[in-house]
Amino acid sequence: MIGWYAMLNMEKVTENQEQARREYEEKMRAEARAAREASADDEDPTLAAYNNHLAELAHAPKKRIWGH
Repeated sequence: MIGWYAMLNMEKVTENQEQARREYEEKMRAEARAAREASADDEDPTLAAYNNHLAELAHAPKKRIWGH
């Protein structure tokens, strides 16, 4: 019962808040890419391959499970 109340009475995210979230995420991604490129020379080849795989997964489009 409490869960339904909370779900129905949650505050809606404004467009400004959503835009700020997107900008923050993009900034963090850019910083992570820069750090990754800076340390690419010193990285173990196996670890580099694993990190490249994770980066590909992060940039892949998300699949929608429930068909929405």
